[in-house]
Amino acid sequence: SAADTSNVIVTNHANSKFPSYSQSIETVREYYDYYIEQLKSKFDTKEAEDGEAGEVSTFEIVSDPTEITLKKGDGEVAALKVVYKAQLDGTEIQQILVICYEDDYFYNITLTTAPYIYESNEPRFEAIIKNFKFKD
Repeated sequence: SAADTSNVIVTNHANSKFPSYSQSIETVREYYDYYIEQLKSKFDTKEAEDGEAGEVSTFEIVSDPTEITLKKGDGEVAALKVVYKAQLDGTEIQQILVICYEDDYFYNITLTTAPYIYESNEPRFEAIIKNFKFKD
């Protein structure tokens, strides 16, 4: 059995014009739409033609985005959560992406795992999200 290389990463992006986007992104939904389009272009579905060498890359949203909340002090921060699968250069991944907007930054909280161990890692990620808290 292969080693579990799953990971959780938190990244943030300043609320300013994104390099490949023509306008300022101001809402979580706008950022989600932008980010998913960037992912789709990275994992643009390509299949080798008959007789051609080449890798297959795919991108598939497994569950539509759902609204969730993250904690901040005594309040909450609105967020979106989506699950997708992708394959690039022969490597399959499944990710849960939680995005939110707080203090002029968009945040991505991402679980990356192999699809065959997604079900065992998903509850761990949900526990992280449940206990995640922004400082006041």
